[in-house]
Amino acid sequence: MKCPFCGCMSSSVVRTEKLTLEVIRVRQCDSCRNYWETRESFERKVTPPQKAEERIQMNLFEAGDDKED
Repeated sequence: MKCPFCGCMSSSVVRTEKLTLEVIRVRQCDSCRNYWETRESFERKVTPPQKAEERIQMNLFEAGDDKED
């Protein structure tokens, strides 16, 4: 990762914070010793539409089972 202060290509990760769909890292340049923050984001994995529809139908079926007439 390139240092935004001096352009050095060598740095160390000082701290990592993991969020739901994002990772935040605090890095320190090995040359000028300045700190900066990087963010990595991820996209959510989605099931195929057919599987999602099957899950919805199963949940509706299960929700209707506990009703008695």
